[in-house]
Amino acid sequence: MRYQFNETMPAEYISLQERSGCRKSDPLTAVQALRNTSFMVGICEGEELVAFGRIVGDDASYYLVCDIMVDERLQARETYAKLILKELRDYVLTTAPAGGKVLAFVDRPYDELCRQFGFKYLDEDYQAAMVRRTR
Repeated sequence: MRYQFNETMPAEYISLQERSGCRKSDPLTAVQALRNTSFMVGICEGEELVAFGRIVGDDASYYLVCDIMVDERLQARETYAKLILKELRDYVLTTAPAGGKVLAFVDRPYDELCRQFGFKYLDEDYQAAMVRRTR
């Protein structure tokens, strides 16, 4: 197992999206998404990317944990997702100023794992979270 920080290439990203059951990005979208990432971490087995996560935001007030992905062959073990979330948490802890907000936008079952890292659902605080897809 080898970590890669801020090195994931679009082809690796798209390949892992397919192998993890996520919606696949087109190549141009993947390039732009990765370029606009504040921090990303991947875990490789041999030369293959098997787990990934990233943070986007303004690196001041808002940080969004997103794109947590683990190859379907390895999803039964929570280990990879936990390692990814630990690295993302450590990044935020070392870079975010006091009062910064960290949000998580993840697919199930990663929502329960995020709760282990201190995240809670927004509606428990009577706040609203909304999403709208383009096109």
